Amino acid sequence: MVGLLGRKLLGDIRAQRGQFLAIVATMVLGVALFGASYDSYLNLKASYDRVFVELAFPNRWFTGLDAGITSQFASIEGVDGVTARTVAEVPLRFNQDHALLGRAISMPVDAQPEVSRVDVLSGTYFEASSPGVLLEEHAASHFGVQPGDHIEILEASGWASVTVVGTVVSPEYIWPARSRQDVLTSSDDFAVVFVPESMMTNLAPSSSHPEVLVHYAEAGAPASLDTQVEDLGRSLGAADTYDRIEQPSNAALNEDIQGFGEMSIMFPLMFIIATVMGTYVVLSRLVRAQRPLIGTLLATGMRRGPVFRHYLAYGLAPALVAAVLGTTAGALLARWVTTLYTNTIGLPFHVQQLRPLTIGVGASMALIAGLIAAAQPARAAVRLSPADAMRGIVPSGGGGASWLEHVLPPLSRLPLRWRLVLRNIGRQRRRTVYSATGIVLALTLTLVSWGMLDTTQILVNRQFNEIQRWDARVYLDAPATSSLLDELTAVPGVAAAEAVTTLPIAVSANGHSYSTQITGYQPDTQMHRFLSDSGQWIPLPTTGILAGTSIGNLLDVSPGDTISLNIPGTSTEVPVVLAGFVNEPLGTSMYATTEQLQTLFGDAASSGLSTAELRYDSGVDRGTIRDALVAEPNVVAVTDARALLQTLNSFLGLFYAFVGVMLLFGGLMAGALIFTSMSANVAERAPEIAGLRAAGMSPRAVSRLVSVENIATAALGVVPGLIIGYVTSSFFMSSFSSDLFQFNLAMRPTTPVLAAVGVLALALLAQLPALRSLRRLNLGSVLRNRAS
Repeated sequence: MVGLLGRKLLGDIRAQRGQFLAIVATMVLGVALFGASYDSYLNLKASYDRVFVELAFPNRWFTGLDAGITSQFASIEGVDGVTARTVAEVPLRFNQDHALLGRAISMPVDAQPEVSRVDVLSGTYFEASSPGVLLEEHAASHFGVQPGDHIEILEASGWASVTVVGTVVSPEYIWPARSRQDVLTSSDDFAVVFVPESMMTNLAPSSSHPEVLVHYAEAGAPASLDTQVEDLGRSLGAADTYDRIEQPSNAALNEDIQGFGEMSIMFPLMFIIATVMGTYVVLSRLVRAQRPLIGTLLATGMRRGPVFRHYLAYGLAPALVAAVLGTTAGALLARWVTTLYTNTIGLPFHVQQLRPLTIGVGASMALIAGLIAAAQPARAAVRLSPADAMRGIVPSGGGGASWLEHVLPPLSRLPLRWRLVLRNIGRQRRRTVYSATGIVLALTLTLVSWGMLDTTQILVNRQFNEIQRWDARVYLDAPATSSLLDELTAVPGVAAAEAVTTLPIAVSANGHSYSTQITGYQPDTQMHRFLSDSGQWIPLPTTGILAGTSIGNLLDVSPGDTISLNIPGTSTEVPVVLAGFVNEPLGTSMYATTEQLQTLFGDAASSGLSTAELRYDSGVDRGTIRDALVAEPNVVAVTDARALLQTLNSFLGLFYAFVGVMLLFGGLMAGALIFTSMSANVAERAPEIAGLRAAGMSPRAVSRLVSVENIATAALGVVPGLIIGYVTSSFFMSSFSSDLFQFNLAMRPTTPVLAAVGVLALALLAQLPALRSLRRLNLGSVLRNRAS
């Protein structure tokens, strides 16, 4: 008897192979997506961790502490390394004409430091006989610099040529971020160079500051150790301190990898839910169609246990196939994604592991989904009494007008065939709910993927075309006086120039503190616009400051509150009123008028290099203008806004690729789910369709009626699908928001419309195979089976 049920299982799967193949395809997509994304996520975390271990990535940084106090940190139990160094923001020049504002970091000549070592990719480390400098790999690759080449560094006495002895990877610049508010720096505008300690004395004193780096012995050091180290640093007079989580490069990459981890769970879960729904629809309708057969089996003495296990096998069979195919595909994809990602960001160490746990979880997802989907139909099969089951499907209720006809009475005067469509939708409510739910799931996944693309594109445009209006930022070795600004404006292609002041700043209130930067503009500036929380463009206040929205949560403050500002390295702490918040996609910066900064900080507001921002005429050659600006006597570095935009697009490239794959997979899932629902719908209604054909209705007319009913049923899921999809998209995007990025959902108005049209078009196409099968119905066989 078991052999008989096994043959029946295979026969039923062959008879409905299209629906079962769609179920397998959806399961394979979900399992493969989970394996690929989650293993890639774990591989990336492991790769980062290995870099951190091999190169002694610091656990905490202190600014403003001298080298003489390192022994006090080293004496703390659990600290295994302390390094003191000097960091300077200094202009660098490549290929004799490309000037940028870079960073010089001191390192010992005789051996690598205890903390924050570098991995030498080419050339050598410093040599006492000819120390030269070490160039961070992003800049070396961008400018084509090899060991033995020369670059220029601006010293206190002027430009000096230095030899690059090696190119290196630093754990602090895996992603070359200048600061937390400047995480998307372009290699065209930012470079890191490691120099011997003796060379730092040649730089302008105003450009440099001391740092102390502390490394813990254990990877998972207790929080009490970090608290002890932080308290000691503050008691010694540290101007600022931050830990690994707050370190700019690591923070940017951590945002990316955490988003990767969230997507690796959420998207596969949606696929599995869709699989459960699709499988449940097919199996519940299969059980309903086989009621007479089930009754016969039970009446002839077959026990209910074997019948239950038989129908449970309809869910397990495709799950087993999907588990094998999905985990294999996921493991292969994980290796490819990991290699692509680590090569893109330049990780020196790659970790790729085949994790049995991921394979086990992926396979379990498929099997559990199959069991959940098949459990209820299998229980329904064994609960039937043989007599009731052998009578087949007995309609319940007396029929009558649909609820839509009651709401809109004129619909009751439609031709009979169209009233039949309306009444069929309400007559089988469960069937209608199944089909509409499939549309809801398809729309949700589509909107989440599409909403992510829309949000990033809209916010990038807002940042670089609406908020940030400058085309170039130039750094000057003299005050940005009106006469010097006139000289810059005289450069062909430059339309306007304004002096700006940018200062590193520590802001504190209510026992909380945050390190950021404050930029001073003219009150009527043309270089920057300020977008309030309510979405209105507001002027720069002449009293008080504006701050990024994250400041409110970080410091627990609101507009009108008083906060304290301090320039790291100084003892001056000044109170100022928070005038309002600005909603900017990138970073959490602060803004004030230049006059206010001068009043608040005096000479400290004008120390170091002065800065001007420029706007270009439309249609100019940006490269030509940059060359002309660098040739100006007082210009020591230039930053191009378009280069920043290109860097951002590069940063988002993998994100776009991943979301594009999600959109493709979502479309495939939607098609498979809708095909399963529609084809099962048509198959279940084969007897009544055969009756209509036997009564004289043409195949074309029957197909039209069924098609309209299916599309009308699908349309019922559009509105709830759009609502749920939008809410899910908003929740998902908000999970990416932090002080580095503000990813509030921004969806184009056309996106929900196109998504709805696309899903309905899929529904129309997905029913074509089933509609074609209607024309091949053997009317006599179907009607005899119905009567028997």
